[in-house]
Amino acid sequence: MSHEIRTPLTAVLGYAELLAEGRLAAAEAAFAAEVIHRNGAHLLHVVDEILDLSRLKAHRMEPGRLATDLPALIGEVQAAVGAAAAAKGLALRIELDPALPNEIVTDPMRLKQILLNLLGNAVKFTPSGEVRLAARRGADPEAPRIVFEVSDTGIGIPSARLHRLFQAFEQSDASIAGRFGGTGLGLSISRRLARLLGGDITVQSRAGHGSTFCVSICAPLPARLLLPAPEEHPERHSRGPDFRHPTLGGRRILLVEDCPDSRRLLAYLLRKAGAAVTTASDGRQAVAVALKACEGGDPFDLVLMDVDLPVLSGPEAVRELRRRGYGGPIVALTAHVLEAERQRCATAGFDEYLCKPVEHGRLIETARRLSARDDPFIAARQRGKVIGPSGHQRRRKRSSTSTPQPSPAGGRARPPNPNRTDRRVTSPRSRKRP
Repeated sequence: MSHEIRTPLTAVLGYAELLAEGRLAAAEAAFAAEVIHRNGAHLLHVVDEILDLSRLKAHRMEPGRLATDLPALIGEVQAAVGAAAAAKGLALRIELDPALPNEIVTDPMRLKQILLNLLGNAVKFTPSGEVRLAARRGADPEAPRIVFEVSDTGIGIPSARLHRLFQAFEQSDASIAGRFGGTGLGLSISRRLARLLGGDITVQSRAGHGSTFCVSICAPLPARLLLPAPEEHPERHSRGPDFRHPTLGGRRILLVEDCPDSRRLLAYLLRKAGAAVTTASDGRQAVAVALKACEGGDPFDLVLMDVDLPVLSGPEAVRELRRRGYGGPIVALTAHVLEAERQRCATAGFDEYLCKPVEHGRLIETARRLSARDDPFIAARQRGKVIGPSGHQRRRKRSSTSTPQPSPAGGRARPPNPNRTDRRVTSPRSRKRP
């Protein structure tokens, strides 16, 4: 584990020092930035694995129960692994039982995590040949199950080491970490997740002859009253926003973040996408700035607010704003990923939840969606009029180029928008549309 953390940190800190010296040519600087990003993404993956294992061991992870489009989920997994397989010249075969149901009830995010881990391992440990994913219905009609098989023609696993394969921080051979890397957590987490979904993972393998991992999960068919699965969160390495075509043109955003580095970065991304950004560094200041904008007849289209703020925390600030009638969309920015934190944000009155580090493309897309111009309030602003707290219309004030300063709370706030009354957080990385 120390190796998996310190090795990418060495690259991140080393290349950051080279960039700070300012003596790199343009091509070298671009390469350094790519190395920092790649190693940072690897560190994030390691942290995610450690947190997942901690939550599973503490029995603090609850599986979702959502109607899930099974063929679509398998297609997403195939797309995610396909490039890595093609880069090694491996054939990636998908075999689906015709009797598979189109929809099952499960936790799509965790099922996808299991399959991506197993297929990723298969690609990693297969120098030539093929990787195969097969899916079929379980044999017992009284116990609806789906069985997935992930097989490869790779290096295989010695039989004497199979019994340790699913232990945390274990790999099949001491030399594996040196040759292929990895924390030794993926299989342990995958088995625990499979059991959380009402199934298990087993393995058959011989050294030099490849491996087959068999995953079974409980998969009842959805009832009509079940809601569809929420929109899946983007992959960690999805493309960022295209700044050549701003998508937030003219939208006013209040960014509340106490960390100067994060505040500067997020403000830069939002401005590059065309937004007019005002910043605040604590919860009390955020309340004052948001209410003053409403009182002045030019409310913000969106508020992005860190949860752990000084003076007044994010949830406390949002409760204060909602108590005073503020109806605009507010998005939580947080480094916490536990279910309890999501529920705390929902209860406080946040409309959506973004986990740090925030994917750039997801940040811009969330801001664009929640500040959509077809909103009746924003449409009124576009016509030059704003609906005041008492229901009468106000002439919109012209925007100033200077950053508004905080003012004492007490101004009247924008009234709740009836179109947003049920817009609440539904998951850490996605939410259901009403």
